[in-house]
Amino acid sequence: IEVDSCIGACMLIRKKAIDKAGFLDDRYFFFLEETDWAYRMKKAGWKICFVPAAKIFHAQGKSVGTRADARVMFYRSRYAFFKKWHPGSYPLVCLVIFSRLLINTLLSLLGVALTLCLKRNLNRKLIVYAQLIVWHIRGCP
Repeated sequence: IEVDSCIGACMLIRKKAIDKAGFLDDRYFFFLEETDWAYRMKKAGWKICFVPAAKIFHAQGKSVGTRADARVMFYRSRYAFFKKWHPGSYPLVCLVIFSRLLINTLLSLLGVALTLCLKRNLNRKLIVYAQLIVWHIRGCP
């Protein structure tokens, strides 16, 4: 099935495609590098396909969990991706991403308040969201 991109947990790529599109972009670390690569592969004339019959086991999120530094890496890659591939809408994308982060933070705060801080996963999520907001306010260093 032809797709725009796929998750990089398991990929089979022709050497000719790599020769034409290049290697993974160093500006991405751990997030969206395969999406950027797929965009470049398609631009170079290659197809990106998903094979539903192929089976792998991928412990999604186990290597990063809910740590704030991992989420910062995700946001950093997300901004780099949109700046590179959609520069005209980049300011709007930034506004939408930050607005969604604020909404998620407020909803998490509400959840923590309603559960009287008894749900550890909600507490951790709120802490991560708060750290992400601080990271944004500091200019996404």
